[in-house]
Amino acid sequence: MKRFIKIVLLGFCIGIISVVIQNMLHIDSDVFLRYYWIAAVVIVLLILVLNIGYNFFYFKKIKNAIKLLEMCKPQEYVEIMEQLLQKAKGKGLKNLLRLNLTAGYCDLKEYEKALAVLEDMNHIPLKNDLALVHHLNLCICYFYTGQTEKAMALYQKPKESFSSYVKHPDAFRQHFLSLDILAAIAERDFEKADKLLNQAEETWHDLRSQKLYAETRNTLYNMKKEINP
Repeated sequence: MKRFIKIVLLGFCIGIISVVIQNMLHIDSDVFLRYYWIAAVVIVLLILVLNIGYNFFYFKKIKNAIKLLEMCKPQEYVEIMEQLLQKAKGKGLKNLLRLNLTAGYCDLKEYEKALAVLEDMNHIPLKNDLALVHHLNLCICYFYTGQTEKAMALYQKPKESFSSYVKHPDAFRQHFLSLDILAAIAERDFEKADKLLNQAEETWHDLRSQKLYAETRNTLYNMKKEINP
């Protein structure tokens, strides 16, 4: 909304300046209006192209940085995300960078730091993919910080309420399965957790996923051992 207001104000100012120039140079109204609208269209198109190019530049940077997470190099990834966030302009882009940054914090096991960012975004009206990623990351952080009641409250929110998940279920299936595993562990349903973990290990074989599942299996093993030493 603020960006729209700025564009309207800019157009208003340009309009006033143009009228002043027309009167000073005694330009015919028809000629002036024709070139005025041509210039207006060119300026709008230029702004759109620059905006698209600016966002594309950052999306490419983010895409390249994600490869570091996949290579299990979260510290390098976080450093890049923090640098991009300091320089980025625009609320939408900054929100995307913040969410990506929390993924890096989670990989570093810095769940409290990730949680601080995510809870700070609670008041922001996120949409579609961003809302879903925020929900998933927040839920995961609550589980890992021992805030089980808050985690389960988010976990029990129906998947169908997220438009992004309904449209692209495969894109988020791994993340929801991870939540299923964490919820089963929190409820001490170790048999279910073990079954889901086997399913995850057999489905996703990338280095990052396998490392996560190995750590989860170790947690599951230790909890079983505490109950049945």
